[in-house]
Amino acid sequence: MLRQLAEDYDVALGGVPVIGDSLRDIDAASEVKARPILVLTGNGMITAAELKTAGRHVETFANLADAAALLIAEYGSSL
Repeated sequence: MLRQLAEDYDVALGGVPVIGDSLRDIDAASEVKARPILVLTGNGMITAAELKTAGRHVETFANLADAAALLIAEYGSSL
């Protein structure tokens, strides 16, 4: 889906934030060089454990509101 988005809109996804709660979300973001962000809601706690076991570090937030607050602080003036 992310590759299709990049193709349809002719955009590079490198560094673009992608927020999810599953390993599938994190892997998809990583695959297109986006910025994977894990939220611990939904499947997030299980995913965090899987990532830790695999020795993978991913930016992690308690919930979507916390992740969004960081992104707004980072990109707010350019939104």
